[in-house]
Amino acid sequence: MKEPRDIIMRIRVSESEYSEIYQQFEKSGCRSLSAYVRKISATGFIVNMDESCFEKLIKSTGNLTNNMNQIARRVNSTGRIYAEDIAELKGKVEEVWQQQLSMQSLLQKLRR
Repeated sequence: MKEPRDIIMRIRVSESEYSEIYQQFEKSGCRSLSAYVRKISATGFIVNMDESCFEKLIKSTGNLTNNMNQIARRVNSTGRIYAEDIAELKGKVEEVWQQQLSMQSLLQKLRR
């Protein structure tokens, strides 16, 4: 037997908040706005993220691409590539890879 919904909850929202909620409702596939609000209120969660990991990844990726460009210019002008260049690129790629794995791990924890 379906449980009766006999409690009324009222909330106040601004026009922009309502618009945002309604847009998310339309994307959700829920049958009604009421069903959407019940579902998101009961099962949703708020995530506060430390964006420094993104900043580190962006910086590391930028450093990697800058190094790659410098090495490519040198190879194009001299026709030679040096073991130190390869080692440096491997280190930068590993750094970016580790940061991506760390972010992936954090994002997977949110899904649980």
